[in-house]
Order: sequence, then structure tokens, then C-alpha cells
Amino acid sequence: MDSLIHHGCTAPDTSGATRPALIVERLCVGHPELGTFIDDVSLEIAPGEVLALVGESGGGKSLTALSLMRLLPRGFEVTSGAIRLGSDDLLAKTERELNAIRGRRIAMLFQHPQSMLDPTSTAGAQIAEPLRLHLGMSRRQAARRVVELLREVGISEPEYRARNYPFQLSGGMAQRVLIAAALGGNPDVLIADEPTTALDVTIQVQILKLLHRERRERGLAVLLITHDLAVVSALADRVAVMYAGRIVEQGSSAQILQRPRHPYTQALVESSLLRGRPGGDAAGDYGGDSGGDSPSRLESGRDAGPAIRGGLQGAGTCRKQVDAHGRGDRGVSD
Repeated sequence: MDSLIHHGCTAPDTSGATRPALIVERLCVGHPELGTFIDDVSLEIAPGEVLALVGESGGGKSLTALSLMRLLPRGFEVTSGAIRLGSDDLLAKTERELNAIRGRRIAMLFQHPQSMLDPTSTAGAQIAEPLRLHLGMSRRQAARRVVELLREVGISEPEYRARNYPFQLSGGMAQRVLIAAALGGNPDVLIADEPTTALDVTIQVQILKLLHRERRERGLAVLLITHDLAVVSALADRVAVMYAGRIVEQGSSAQILQRPRHPYTQALVESSLLRGRPGGDAAGDYGGDSGGDSPSRLESGRDAGPAIRGGLQGAGTCRKQVDAHGRGDRGVSD
């Protein structure tokens, strides 16, 4: 899974005056009875950039994503901090204002795609809904755009598939339908929460290629939430490592995967390394269509760093290398 590895990709130029698409400042999320779950989290993502938020299950990654969408579960609330989408403070928005922003300027891909689709509505109808709501398209215009979007995300026979119900779609097709729906509003920011969970390896590769192409062609800022360091190696420009609701380290993909500094990050990387095998079993999995970047440049990433396998196996070992509460220091960053 490393021929789309970041080291061979063209990273966005963030050295100029480009304003970050999304800024999160010292975000804290808690529950009145259960305590603090997200503690002092700060992130920013530039247009065209992929920031991976990684860590073991239960560490707060998905709760962070729901915070950014202002879709927290009942009882949870943002207790302090700021979330800025462009120049807009999302924490200051009313629910009505947020409804106009979600799906239009910021969109989210959730885990388990088939469970996120309405079983009583066709794929086409579910993609068309945000087109009509946010872009004011007529029914006929939306139907045409649905077919274009399905074709864009790699679904063959899009006219036919638009009439399918979720039970008629494979897991990979369901995820593509959700991607089409998310991209239909031309958002500035896409939050992808474990977008390849429960998909087989071949479909994972196709979905990641699609996200890679869309972020580059659209200038899309992507927050990629994952526990899979192979996915990070393939797609991310920068990485933020989360443990027990806090960011313990941030840096470039190359720095985090090759020169991790925080003990927890070191343990995560070590638990996923294919030691002594630079190419790894997954070498070449993401080869082929690079969507505009030179395939040879993408494939050259194989020699740029260690091969990574799977997710955070050995999380128990990782846990032993930080203090009992995962607090350690305030974290490290570039």
C-alpha cells in the first residue's frame, strides 16, 4: 500500500498567504457526568492538503470529527476552544446556519457506509437531496448531476446504479455513493472517518485513489481519521497523533513515520513496521492511476521510508510506553 506514499506526492504549497480551510484551536469536549474526552486539541488544514488524525480506537478521533461537524452525541458539548471554517466561527452558528453549511462547505464520510444510507431511498435520490437543498438545482438538473457524480467516483452504469437501493450495492459502491453525495455540494473540507473500514484491500485501494484525486483536482482539504498507518503512508501530507483525547505529536507524514519523537508515536509506528522489507507485501497496491501526478513519482515513494502494515496492532504495547493517563508531556510538533 505504498506506491501512493506521501513522499512521492506533490504536497500543497502552504508557504504563501493561503488561508487554512479549517482551523481548530484548543478544542475541549466533555460530558457533565463523564468528564473531558477531547482536551486542548489544535489542528489546521490547508486547501488541497490531507491531515491524518491517527490513534487507537477509543482515543477520541471520531468524537473530534463530530465536534467539527457540530453533531456531538446527546450530553456531549464543546466546553472551550474555536472551530473556524474559513473566516466563519462554527461554534457561533445557530443550528439553522449550520444546516446551510453542512454538506455545502464541510462534508463528512462516516464509517460503515451501508449503514449510513437510507434503505428506503435510492442512491440517486440521496445524492440529489443536497444538490437541491444547497445548490438550488431543479429535479431534472439534480438527476443529470447525480449521473455525472456517480461516473466521477468510478461507478459503471451510473444511470442504472442511481436507481438502486442500498441493499443492491456492494460496500465499495455504497462508499462511492456517499463520496458522490459529499462532493456534490463542492465542499471546502471533507472529513473522512475510517473511509475504508470493512472494505477488502482492492476496494480500499480504489477508494483511496479516488480521495487522492479529488483532493488534488478540487483543492479539497481532507481530515482523514484512521488507525491504519498504511493509509497514512499512502495519502497523508501531515499527521496528528491522538492519545486519550489529546494530540501528543504533529508533523509531516515523513517525520512521523520515519522519525517519531513521542514515545506513544514511536510505539505505534514500531507496532506496524514490516521490519527489513522496504517494499513490503503491499508494495504496488496503490500503483496505476495517480490521477495526474506522475505514476513514477508516486511509485518512487517506495524507497522513501519504511513500509507500514495494517493498523495499530500492538496497541496494548503502545499503551505501556506512556503514563497511565496518556498525559505525558504536552506533545511535540514540527
